[in-house]
Order: sequence, then structure tokens, then C-alpha cells
Amino acid sequence: MSFFKRLSWNSKTREEKLAIKLLAPVTLIILSLTCITGYFSFILKNGGQTTGIITHSMVNEDDDCFVFRYEYQVDNQLYTGDNIKGFTYAGHKGCYQGSETASIFLYGRLAMGKKVMVYYSINNPSFSTLNPAIGLVFYVPLILTVAFFSALIVIYVKGLSS
Repeated sequence: MSFFKRLSWNSKTREEKLAIKLLAPVTLIILSLTCITGYFSFILKNGGQTTGIITHSMVNEDDDCFVFRYEYQVDNQLYTGDNIKGFTYAGHKGCYQGSETASIFLYGRLAMGKKVMVYYSINNPSFSTLNPAIGLVFYVPLILTVAFFSALIVIYVKGLSS
């Protein structure tokens, strides 16, 4: 069978068509997540910067997490944030369960009263972080998108039986 005949939808088996129909929407959903997280990471990394101050920093032993808050000002408007790492924020609002040690929160760079660099979205200054790094929340969907898209192409071109 020629290469172009193999590409024809009519030449696909029932199983190949089903696999393609299942993989296509999953690929699009994962690609959408990659685009959304990439966009928000981009606007934080290339957004505004201002100096803020840590207003609350403590270790909550009940939840085994670090609770902190910072304030920053944009265009004479005061904002409050509690996000350390952009989209790799591990924990629920105001409770960070990450690799940082208690000494960083209580006595180090995140101690109460310390000045910090705050990165915020120019379009929505209330959306902020202390570290706009693109993390796993961006790379995992990106890798999955490439994997699913590759599988989709292989199934479409070669088929399941080949």
C-alpha cells in the first residue's frame, strides 16, 4: 500500500480510528493546559516588578507548612500576596509546603519585615509571585503534549497493526 493511501482515513481499521478519536481530544486538552500555564508564566516573568515586604511569616506545626504573606504596591494601590513560586506553588492558599526550611521563613530571606522582589502581572497586579520560574506545572503538560501528539501521528501514519 502506498504511503498516501495509508494516510487516508478510509484505510484505517476500526481500532486505529478509535485510538485517533481518543488521543486527539486528550492531546488538545493537554496542549491547552500547556498554553495556559505557559502564558501565565510568561506574563509573570515579563510583567512588572516591585519591592514588597514580608508581613507575616510563621511555621504552622498543625498543618506542617509555612504560612506567610507579603505586601507590595503598584500604582499607589496596596496588594497582598502569598505565592512563592508562580505555578509550582505547592500547597493551598497561604500554606506553603515546599523544600524551604523553617529558618528561611523565620530568619532568612522570607522573615517578617524583610524586603523582597515581587513579580506581578501588568494586566492584573493582584496576581503575583516571589519567583516567576516556569516549573513542572508547565513542563509536564508540554512533555505529555509531545508524547500524545507523537503517538497520534504514529497511529495515523503507520497504524496499530504495523
